[in-house]
Amino acid sequence: MLFLTNQRVIFRATRITISHGHEWKLEEIQAIGRAKLSVWSRIGGYLRAWYLDVEDKRHYFAPWLVFHRGWLEKLEKISGLPIGEPRDLFT
Repeated sequence: MLFLTNQRVIFRATRITISHGHEWKLEEIQAIGRAKLSVWSRIGGYLRAWYLDVEDKRHYFAPWLVFHRGWLEKLEKISGLPIGEPRDLFT
């Protein structure tokens, strides 16, 4: 589950993910942007993905389209960071 407040981005793992939970303050986020997806990811139902750079680590999010909800645009508005260059997923 992903939560966005006016001070934090909070990610909590669910049973269908392989990641663990994260919580970042907005001022810790260095960059945000879209991720480029492979054909296999798109076939698997992941049509949009994006990333956060926090403390020199890149974290990717690829929700199914029905759960997309414009996270990147909301984060851009709240954090004041511009949406950066697209990056290859998992690089």
